[in-house]
Amino acid sequence: MQPSDENLVVSRTSLGEQMETDGLRVFVSYSRADESFVQELVSGLELVGIIVTIDTRDIAEGEDWRARLGAMIESADSVVFVLSTNSVSSEMCNWEVETAVSKGKRLVPVLKENLGGLSPHSKLSEIHYVRFDAEDNGAPRSFIGALRALSDTLKLDVNWLREHTRLQIRAREWDESARSEHRLMRAQDIAHAKAWMEQRPAGAPPLTEIQIAFIHESEDAEEKRSSAERERLAAMQQAQADREIALKDKEETVRKLSRRTTIGLGATGGLAVASAGLAYWGTSAERRFNQARKDAQTAESRTREQIINRDALRKDLSGVMRVSAAAPGEVAYDTYDGSAFSRILAQHSTQDKIAFEEAVQLTRDEIYEQTGGQQTVYVETYLNSRVYLARRPENQIRKALIWVGSDYQSDWLSPLQGTRRDGEHWQAALEAAGFETSNIVDPTYADMMDSMTALSRQMDAADLHQAPDNEGAFEPETTVSTKGLVPIIQRGSRHNGLSVLVFSGHAFQLDNQQYLAARDSVPDDEQRLKRTSVPLAVVLDILDDTNGASILALDACRNNLEFRADAR
Repeated sequence: MQPSDENLVVSRTSLGEQMETDGLRVFVSYSRADESFVQELVSGLELVGIIVTIDTRDIAEGEDWRARLGAMIESADSVVFVLSTNSVSSEMCNWEVETAVSKGKRLVPVLKENLGGLSPHSKLSEIHYVRFDAEDNGAPRSFIGALRALSDTLKLDVNWLREHTRLQIRAREWDESARSEHRLMRAQDIAHAKAWMEQRPAGAPPLTEIQIAFIHESEDAEEKRSSAERERLAAMQQAQADREIALKDKEETVRKLSRRTTIGLGATGGLAVASAGLAYWGTSAERRFNQARKDAQTAESRTREQIINRDALRKDLSGVMRVSAAAPGEVAYDTYDGSAFSRILAQHSTQDKIAFEEAVQLTRDEIYEQTGGQQTVYVETYLNSRVYLARRPENQIRKALIWVGSDYQSDWLSPLQGTRRDGEHWQAALEAAGFETSNIVDPTYADMMDSMTALSRQMDAADLHQAPDNEGAFEPETTVSTKGLVPIIQRGSRHNGLSVLVFSGHAFQLDNQQYLAARDSVPDDEQRLKRTSVPLAVVLDILDDTNGASILALDACRNNLEFRADAR
C-alpha cells in the first residue's frame, strides 16, 4: 500500500502553522455492504476538517484483527457507527461497539436507512441518532444538512474528548510496561488531569478503569516524591532556624553589653567619657551584628551547597529520565534557527547549582508561555537522585550521543533545517559539562542502532575499571541478556556513570507505538516502516539496561500515521 499525502502526519512544523493532529479524530464503524455510503460520508467529514480513521483493508488470514482495530478505536476521540440492516447483524460491528465502550469512547450513531424492525446494540439504542435516512414522507433527506448535524455533534466538547483519548493512551502504555513508575504523571500533569475530570461535560463518556488507576497511582507516587522533598526542605528550614537563634543570641549579648557600659559610665558622671563609650559600643554592636548576619548567610549558602553536593556528587546514580519537547499529540514548534526546547533546556541544564529536573521545569514554563499553552514539555522519570550536569563526581564516566535528522530520503518527511542547530546547542552544552560527545547528522536506521549499542557497551565496559569508592572491584557476570534488540552485559555492581541521548527530528506513532524516523525509513507499508524506524520502547530498554543513569531528550512530537487502501 502507498500512503497518500493527506493521510500522513509529520512531527514538527514551523511556528504558527497548524497540523492535522489539531483536528478531531474519528473512527467509523460500518459494514462493508455499506461501503458506497461510507466513502461519501468520510469525504464529507474530511471536507469539514475532521480526521477519519477507517479500516479499509481485508483481514488477512491469521491476523490479529481485534488488536489492530482496537488500536484504531483507542486513538480516536469519537466513534461513528453507521446503523444499517447490514451493520446491526454484524458480529464485527457489534464487537467494535463493545470495544469503544470499554475504552470510554463517545458513540455517535448514524442512521443510514430504516432498520425494518431490527434492534441495534443496546449501547446505540440509548443515544439520539444523526439521521441520513429518508424523510418520514419517503423523500430523500438532505445529505449536506445531515452532515452538518453530524459535524456539530462530533465537535461538541472536543477539547475534553481529546484529553480523554490522550490520557487513555498514556494509561494503557503505563499498564503495558508492567505499570512502571517512570511512565506515571508528574505534579503539573496530575493537576491538569484532575481538573479535566472535574470538567466532564454532561453526556461525555466516563473514565475507564485504567485511566482512574493511572491517575491514582500517579498521585501516590507524586506524594512520595513530595514527602521526600518536604523532609529535605524541613532539614534546610531547621538549619536556618538554628542559625537565626544563634544570631539573636549574639544580638542580645551585644545589646546587653552596650547597656551595661552606658549605665556604668553614667554613674561616674563623666559625660564625655560616656559619650565616647556609647559611640564605641554602638559602632561595635553594629559591626558585630553585620558580621553575625554575614556568618548566617554564609552558613545558609554552605548548607545549600552541601545539599546540592550530596546529590550532585553521588556515584551510584541509576534510572532513566525521558523529557520530550511536547506532550503526546501536541505540536513541537521548530524554526530555521532550531527549536526553543533544545536551546533553552541545553542552556539551563548546564548552569551551576541547577539540577536537570529544575532545568526541565524552567524550560517547560518558558515553552508554555511562548506557545500560549499549545506546547507542553513532557517528562517521565525514575532516576534515583537529582542530576547536576554542571557538577561531575570524581571519576564519573560521561558520554553523550546526539541524533540529528535533517534531510530524509523519503518524500513523506519534510527537511528540518533547524535540527542541525539543535545538535550544535546540545553538543556545545554537553561538552562544556565534561561529556564525550558524538553528534550524528542524518543517521540511518543502522547508524542509530549501532551507535546506541556502542554507547551502552562503552558505559558497561567502563564499569569494569571504575568502581565506586564504597564498593570493591567489579565482578561482572558472564551471562548475556537479550532484552530489546541488543545483547547487554549484566553488571555485578552499580556504576559511576551518566549517559545522555538526544534526538532532534521526525517521529511518529503507529498502532499506539512510538517510532523515531531514520534517514532511510521506508513507508511502503506499515510493517516495513516499523522495521526501518527505531522503536522508542527499544531505546528506553537499552538505556534502562545501561550502567549508571541515563537522560533521553526528544525534540520531536508523537503523531499518528495512517495508511489507507482504495479497496476494503
